[in-house]
Amino acid sequence: MIASEQFECKATEVEISNECRLFDPDGLEFTEESQLSTLTNGTRIAVVKGDNHFFWPTVEIGHRWRPKHVVSPIPDKPIELETLSESPRVFLIDNFLTDEEVDYLVNHAKGRLERSHVGIGKETFHNQRTSKTAWDTGSKVSMNIQHRGYDLVRMPYVKSTSDAVQVIRYNKGQMYLLHTDYFKVGYSNLDSSKPGGTNRIITIFMYLSDVEAGGGTVFPHSTHHGKVQDDRTVAAPTGVLKQEISKENEKMAQCNIIEALQVHPKRGRAILFYNQLPDGTTDIKAEHG
Repeated sequence: MIASEQFECKATEVEISNECRLFDPDGLEFTEESQLSTLTNGTRIAVVKGDNHFFWPTVEIGHRWRPKHVVSPIPDKPIELETLSESPRVFLIDNFLTDEEVDYLVNHAKGRLERSHVGIGKETFHNQRTSKTAWDTGSKVSMNIQHRGYDLVRMPYVKSTSDAVQVIRYNKGQMYLLHTDYFKVGYSNLDSSKPGGTNRIITIFMYLSDVEAGGGTVFPHSTHHGKVQDDRTVAAPTGVLKQEISKENEKMAQCNIIEALQVHPKRGRAILFYNQLPDGTTDIKAEHG
């Protein structure tokens, strides 16, 4: 067995205990020690300490997971996760949305869009975020997507932990400057590594349209990620893309960092990234814009 250890757990003799929990290559927890006897040499397992959450291991850039027991909405095309970045943990998701779901979300948002806000509790408007937002909290399509996301990250769906589906529209020149999805203020205990602590753990972005240029999600702290493959990622704007960057976009200098990861939007594509480290502390490298 190969232990993809997420924490410093002694695994000289791998066993199920209160100190360490073990997960199989599909991200499913072993509940009985007898299950371990069915594993063959070379099987990759994840080791999680205590009550911490399971995180998909990155393994290496380009590694692909095909999780079982996650129902793909597209017949004969299973949902797949591909490692784009090891730090922060960023994964590309294939086959997460259908064309019908994309059309529904876009049409549902029309007529409901309002200026996007920032913060929690006492939300405010800020010129660092110039998009418009509409929410879908309870439609059948929204609930299917929410449950699919929870299944994918191997967490039980709990309504109070979900932000529901947030549809965001960016017109040309609009942006959300560099920020974290975890909160720095707004809760009494924002440190998830401490008892009773809470904060955002995971974000799933779903792209609902294609664009000719721009629109990428930039992770400026990721300097170890995959090379350019088809239209998925680029290191920095080049060619016509660079020419299309307006003076407004130049406010986000991170777009020009050569080493930064930039994920291109493509209709139906999704990415998953972790806002925390496996021990519950927030990950500043998950800043993005």
